[in-house]
Amino acid sequence: IDPSNKTLLDWALYYHKLGWCVLPARNKYPSLKSWKEYQNRCSTNDELKRWFSDPNVNGIAVVTGSISGVVVLDVDEGADTTGLALPPTVVAKTGGKGTHNYFRIPQGKSLKNSAGKIREHIDFRGEGGIAILPPSVHPSGNKYEWVDGLSPEDVEIAEMPEWLLTSIESKNAPTVHDWKEIVGGVDDGMRNATGTTVIGKVLHHFPSGDW
Repeated sequence: IDPSNKTLLDWALYYHKLGWCVLPARNKYPSLKSWKEYQNRCSTNDELKRWFSDPNVNGIAVVTGSISGVVVLDVDEGADTTGLALPPTVVAKTGGKGTHNYFRIPQGKSLKNSAGKIREHIDFRGEGGIAILPPSVHPSGNKYEWVDGLSPEDVEIAEMPEWLLTSIESKNAPTVHDWKEIVGGVDDGMRNATGTTVIGKVLHHFPSGDW
């Protein structure tokens, strides 16, 4: 897409063509009162045209996870990335001087969001998460921009690196505290919910074809 003279709607429709579920945003957050349904269904062209006719909208958000097929490693300014092997992929500069590194979500995986669990000042946007897209306006007044040569038109979105997948899955693993509570017994009304949680956590660590 030629960035010159393009409106937010033009950009939103462009991202929509990439297969991403996009929403209107303002000051880093979706401007819709409720956007939960868009974790399960993609926004339409008609919705985008209606939303982006609002002059108060100053940004575009992508819903991360399986609905868009992408996850984002959100690296804030000052984060220590020493030793983190990041493959060439689509990268945006945030208005806060950090970066958003985009990766394809592995098939059959449902990966939760996390904040600061990989390292301080490094967050992960997974299932049901949000990432702000260029050329949105940051509260600082700066704009989000694609890194030169690393826009969706320039490079392919890379597969999620193995170390990142392992790290995120380990954060989702049942803890010793979880198991102690379960072994100690749960109330009658919580048995089904607890059983479902345990099974889900266990199956999460096996390929879906082996279930």
